[in-house]
Amino acid sequence: MALSGEQQRELEEQLQQAVIACNERCLYFAAKWSAELLNSFASQDDTVPDDEDASDTDVDEPEDEASSTRQCHPDSKEKRLEAKELPRYLMAKSFFDCREYDRCASVFLSTPIPHSTPAPDLTSPSNLFPSTASPARSVPSQRNSARFSSGAPKTFARPLPKKISQRSLFLALYARYLSGENRKNEDSETILGPNDGAGIPNKEAPGILAILEEYFNARGGMENLANSQGWLDFLYGMILIKNKSENLAKQWLLRAVNLQPYNWSAWQELASLIASDEELRQLSDHIPRNIIGLFFHLHCSLELFQQTPEVYNSITQLQQFFPRSAWLQQAKAVLHYHARDHDTALALFQDLVEDHPHRLEGLEVYSNLLYILPSRPKLANLASLTSNTDRFRPETNCILGNYYSLISSHEKAVLHFRRALTLDRNFQAAWTLMGHEYIELKNTQAA
Repeated sequence: MALSGEQQRELEEQLQQAVIACNERCLYFAAKWSAELLNSFASQDDTVPDDEDASDTDVDEPEDEASSTRQCHPDSKEKRLEAKELPRYLMAKSFFDCREYDRCASVFLSTPIPHSTPAPDLTSPSNLFPSTASPARSVPSQRNSARFSSGAPKTFARPLPKKISQRSLFLALYARYLSGENRKNEDSETILGPNDGAGIPNKEAPGILAILEEYFNARGGMENLANSQGWLDFLYGMILIKNKSENLAKQWLLRAVNLQPYNWSAWQELASLIASDEELRQLSDHIPRNIIGLFFHLHCSLELFQQTPEVYNSITQLQQFFPRSAWLQQAKAVLHYHARDHDTALALFQDLVEDHPHRLEGLEVYSNLLYILPSRPKLANLASLTSNTDRFRPETNCILGNYYSLISSHEKAVLHFRRALTLDRNFQAAWTLMGHEYIELKNTQAA
């Protein structure tokens, strides 16, 4: 089954709008994902006759541009606000792009959100973020889900900025969140240090939760979908995950993906809350029934190590729509790797590297495969390729760690796995591989 010409044009337009909208909000990972998908359709060079004059192609269609503008701004009030604050928004975004997150946030949040400090009587900083499993803090019903106590002290509440667009509010709060993440990383213990795992919180999260709670309560809470674009809903759900309010976060992330189905970052956060096949089946009735929903289901199936015929069929079906998708190439290779079909996985990974030599996502799995076979020359070539591309990526350091492990340089392997975790503490492959190296070094306590 393939898309009709009209369906493909509509999907292309939606993906183009998603790339623009994600870039406007500095969600660069989601923008990259949509942009790659946008360029994964069958090459039009194969369908356009050679003698067709390229100059006759319509590249500027004012009617379609106006239609696109109307779809990006369904709310005329939001459109007016965005136009009015455009100079300040451009300045704030330039600060964000330069990683001056506090400066970016201060453009629209004139009163800084104070950095929280744990009270003296708290036994652990994690007590700042009470779990939803606590009897005194049960998950509210969907009707009143926005009106809940986030656990943040009242001193964090600040007057909600008036006459600010959702785009600018998202940018300011997201910048504040990343600023808190930077401080959290600075305060964190080194990997496997004496105090590693103490659970240092993002000190900006309570203040951001307070602002978003006030914002959504003023607009009718979760039930009212008319006044939301889905971006602030995504941010709210993401920070609720940090707050250990996972059930409530799932509700807001479901709302976010229904309002903005092409925000892949929201789908990723939602996938992180799914721990079993049963949870995935229960969630399937509440997600959009579109192509992006198929991608989400496939992603979750791979994360849960499912190898059913339905998973293979999903990849085949999606590749009919997006035959040049690197993401689907990677997914198919990983699926065969988990099924221990090493010959097929090897061929698929080789094609992936040949087609996209500078793409690093998923190549740590390829290095695992080369380690198992084993194939030292190919693993050495892969390590060289990724090092020349970007040696400050966790994937690269996992590949280097596998190479050094294969040649029995286990101390160097541990060094690279630790470096991968320094770059991304949540990179699960590095934790697993480093544990294996400590076993090789007979350091079972560290393993």
